[in-house]
Amino acid sequence: LYANHQQLNGNVALGPMYGINNECYLYPVTSSWNNATLTWNNQPSYSNTNATLLPTSTSNFQDYDNLDVSAAVQNMISNPSTNFGWILKMTSQSFYNSMIFCSSNHSDATKHPKLEIVYTLGNCFTFRPDPTSGEDMAFGSNPVYLGSDSTSTDLAAVQWTCGGSPCELRSLLRFDISSIPAGSIIQSASLSLYANPQQNNGN
Repeated sequence: LYANHQQLNGNVALGPMYGINNECYLYPVTSSWNNATLTWNNQPSYSNTNATLLPTSTSNFQDYDNLDVSAAVQNMISNPSTNFGWILKMTSQSFYNSMIFCSSNHSDATKHPKLEIVYTLGNCFTFRPDPTSGEDMAFGSNPVYLGSDSTSTDLAAVQWTCGGSPCELRSLLRFDISSIPAGSIIQSASLSLYANPQQNNGN
C-alpha cells in the first residue's frame, strides 16, 4: 500500500500519515459488498481472524510495503466463496489520526494497491531413470581394477587397494529435471540411494 501524496481526505498540508495513534488493521471481510452501492450504513461485516497490523507510522509519507497477508490469502484460496477482500480500519477512535493510501483510481499506476502471491501447485515429480535413460557411472583411479563403467550396477565412493596399491572409486549421477517449469520455487527435494547387495567393488 502506497501513501497518497495527493490525498483528498485528512489534513492535506500535513500529509497522509498523521497522528500519534494512527495504527490500523486490515480485517478480512465476511460479507459481500458492491462498489456502486456501498455506503457507511451498509458496510460489510468483518473478522478479527487473520487480521494484519499496520503499525503507527514513523513518517508522514510512509508506504506500507510487503505486509504479510499470507494467512488471510490462504483462507481466500481454500474457501473462495468467502473471499470478500479486506476492510482497512483504524484501531483508535481518537482524533486526529489518518492513514491514506493510493487507490486503484490513482493517476500513477505504480502506486495502486499491489497483492503479490507466490504459490505452488502441489506437484511432486519423481525421477527414476532406467538403464537406457540413466546418466550415472562409476570411475576409478586404477583402470585395471576400477575402469570407467557406465553400465556398472555400482554407484560408489570407495577408498581401497588395487593389487596392493591404493586406489579410489568415484561416481557421477545426473537427473533430467527439465520437465519442471523454469522459475519454479523448490519447496523440498530429496534423493534416495540404496545399498547394493550385489556390489562389484569393495569387499
